Amino acid sequence: RSFLARVRRGFYDGTVFHRADSGTLIQGGGYTAGLARKPAGLKGAADSNNPLKNSAGTVTTGCLNNPFSATAEFILNTRDNGLFDSWRADNPSCYSVFGRVVEGQEVVREIEYLPVENKGGPFSKMPAETVVLEHASIELDLPDTPPAPPAYGELLAVISTPKGDIVLELFPNEAPMTVA
Repeated sequence: RSFLARVRRGFYDGTVFHRADSGTLIQGGGYTAGLARKPAGLKGAADSNNPLKNSAGTVTTGCLNNPFSATAEFILNTRDNGLFDSWRADNPSCYSVFGRVVEGQEVVREIEYLPVENKGGPFSKMPAETVVLEHASIELDLPDTPPAPPAYGELLAVISTPKGDIVLELFPNEAPMTVA
């Protein structure tokens, strides 16, 4: 039910970036290339005491307009998104930062500025060119029972797209429910 568990079981493989909001963010992980919602499992609160801010370059949980709707979708912030932080005050499971982009920011920017089409609903800013998450993997992983909290840089995920790879450093200490 966490980001790592989904990556390990191949959940994100074949999903798409379904939202590209120029100058703000890209969002993906919840829909197939045919725009069918991928069953994500249980919804729930995610790291409500997380102190991290939705600043440029961070990865955050995506959610619907209710407090316990964070599931598999994630957002890559391309600018500081303080609105997400203020909204999270009343909706603790939403927009919980759980990592940052450490490589592939140029790939994120390329996706962010693709022309978009309005296909309705959650696809109002759908990239006109479908960008599939071909494969997600863990580059550096945690043992099943780590002896101590991992240091920064010890947990990396790679998202492979036709545009190139995006490498995420995950923050299991600040976002243990979301990451692990």
